[in-house]
Amino acid sequence: GGDAENWNTAGAWSFDNAAVTWADNNNAIFNTADATVTLDANVTANSLVFNANATVSGAATLTTPTVSVASGVSATISAPTDGALTKAGAGTLTLGSSRSAATTLAEGTLAFSGSASLDWSAFTFGTDPATPVTLDFGPTATLSGIGASAACKIGGVANVTSTVHKAGGDWTFHDFVLGNASGAVATFLNEGGDLTAADYFRIGDSGSATFVVSGGTVGNSSSDSKRVFVGYTGEGTLVVTNGGVFSATKSLFVARSANGTINVADGGRVHAGADIVFNYNNTAGRGVVNLGRGGVVEANRAYRYKAGSSSFNFDGGTFKRLAAGDFFAANNDADAIDVTVSANGGTLDNNGFAVGLPRTITGAGGMTLSGSGTTTVSADQSYTGTTTVSNEMTLSISGGVTFAGPVVFETGAAFDIASATPGVASIAAASLAFPATG
Repeated sequence: GGDAENWNTAGAWSFDNAAVTWADNNNAIFNTADATVTLDANVTANSLVFNANATVSGAATLTTPTVSVASGVSATISAPTDGALTKAGAGTLTLGSSRSAATTLAEGTLAFSGSASLDWSAFTFGTDPATPVTLDFGPTATLSGIGASAACKIGGVANVTSTVHKAGGDWTFHDFVLGNASGAVATFLNEGGDLTAADYFRIGDSGSATFVVSGGTVGNSSSDSKRVFVGYTGEGTLVVTNGGVFSATKSLFVARSANGTINVADGGRVHAGADIVFNYNNTAGRGVVNLGRGGVVEANRAYRYKAGSSSFNFDGGTFKRLAAGDFFAANNDADAIDVTVSANGGTLDNNGFAVGLPRTITGAGGMTLSGSGTTTVSADQSYTGTTTVSNEMTLSISGGVTFAGPVVFETGAAFDIASATPGVASIAAASLAFPATG
């Protein structure tokens, strides 16, 4: 049954091919495609089963312990729901009213539309390690039930794979933790609106976690250090793209005690108010920053705190300094990381400051040195592509430095060799190009 205009219309339902009138505590099964049923009075059902797309609307209240939605089916209940509720089945259930009672997502997708909210303190996100679950929030839907001093912990059921999709709205928590249970695999997709943690922000707390920012601004607001981690004690991945922004008020820690990866491209921006620190408490894990086309990383220095295998890889993106100082730890420093550039090149932007490049960059690409300040190169550069010195920038050579590829100066750029070591610093004459002056 379930294809009538009103739920309680006489003869609206069928049983054994006979028309019947609804009686509470029965099972409501929807087999007719695109059926729309209006709750004209409060209803209590043993379960709702959607085998076809259908909508239940109305101002009356629906009470049922289980809603099952078949694979490939989308069901909507815009009417208020009451009592403990378990969403089962591989399909998608969209709720248009808020949930404050106990809610369990056992399988498939549970979505919230309009201004509906989900009480996180009464929510169970997955029950079976073999069954992935997805939580979907529309542009104005939100979470509730998280105290002002509490953490929003997503991926808190051991060994369960879970995904949260947030389309919009601004969310604020005291702490945000993604992938906090051992063996959990958690993903958060922020496509719009901001998400701010007042203090800690951890991606890959104990389980594996991926946070994707493709819209809005995500990060923390604390002025304390050691608060933002990608790869805390579980493996963490941060992806920032499509104009999204991830911002750490102080340093951003990558691969603290597990592998950590940051991928930035296509208009994405990562901001660290201080440094990017690799391997803070980890000598075995690997920290990686991949800076793709159109991606920007803003920070001071990038370095590792403990021994480990970590790298900063240019693939068309820009590393922008926020203050005077070195982009990377020097070649002979124990905290130096590998720095590479692909054929798509990369950019080091001094942002108007006096900055240094004491680290060798390797690879087949070229580097652009930009900004209105001075960039002092004090390490051999073995990348084979062209070094382009941008307009208004000063390139300074310190010590005996060689460039493997050509160096080209744009109009307005300056070349300072006062600190170069005569007879050691080397840029092949045929590879050194200045703009025409007349």
